[in-house]
Amino acid sequence: MRWIPPVCLALLLPATTLAQAPALEIAGGVQRPGAHSIADLSGLPADTATGGGRAEDVGLYRGIALWSLLQHVGIAVDSTRRGDLMRKVVVAQGADGYQAVFSLGELHPDYGNCRVLVAWERNGEALAPDRGPFRLVVPDDRRHSRNVYRLVRLRVADAGL
Repeated sequence: MRWIPPVCLALLLPATTLAQAPALEIAGGVQRPGAHSIADLSGLPADTATGGGRAEDVGLYRGIALWSLLQHVGIAVDSTRRGDLMRKVVVAQGADGYQAVFSLGELHPDYGNCRVLVAWERNGEALAPDRGPFRLVVPDDRRHSRNVYRLVRLRVADAGL
C-alpha cells in the first residue's frame, strides 16, 4: 500500500467531514426537532436587538426572535390539557453547560412578550468564537444572566408542576 501524506487525505474527504457548519439543536416538545445552522436560521425573518450585558458585549445583535424560532419548529401542545402552553419552559444551554430557563408564558406575545434574540451577528460581524456562533440576547433583563454564550441547545419541556 502506498503512503499518502495526511494533507492529501484531507483533500479526499468530503467537505462536510472536514468542517461541519455549527448548529443549534432544538429538542424536546417541538414538532420538528433537529439541528439548525446559521444558514438555516438566516432564511427566517430576521430581528435585531441592542444589548449584550457587560460593556465589552454591548452592541447591535442580529438573529431571530426566540418566539419566532419556536413557532417555526412548532411547539407541541396538548389541546386536551387546559393551559398546556403556559405549563412549558424553554431551557437554553451553552457549550459549557450553563443553562437559563424561560417560561413560554413570558415569551408569548399575548402574555409576557419578553424579547429574547437567538443571535449570530454583533455589529454586522459573526460572533467571536468565545461568544458564538449562537448566543441569547435578553435586552430587558437587568442582570443579563440569561444571555447564554455559545448557545448549543434549546429544549422545550413541561414544567412538571
